[in-house]
Amino acid sequence: MSGSANFKSVLSKSDLFDGRLADKAIQLSEDVLKDVKFMQEKKLIVSFFEEITTDSGKYCFGVDDMMCHLDLSCVEKLIVFEDHPWIRYELRDEDGGLKSSSS
Repeated sequence: MSGSANFKSVLSKSDLFDGRLADKAIQLSEDVLKDVKFMQEKKLIVSFFEEITTDSGKYCFGVDDMMCHLDLSCVEKLIVFEDHPWIRYELRDEDGGLKSSSS
């Protein structure tokens, strides 16, 4: 998914776009783009809850479970809260091998 900044950049470089309208069009499009992002996020969350409701087993909770599934490369979608203060530490042995990780 591309953000509104990317959309603005692509739109402003397009031959089909009249440069005299740039400031006004971009201002008017901000609310519409916010609504689109909200609807995409809502659809993703609804899909997540449907998986939980049907007990499909295609979901996991928590950092440890998520990291395990990421390591196994079996994650289709990952939902992460914005501005969450997570820190991940990786401890390596003398040869550079991963010993453990925590978040």
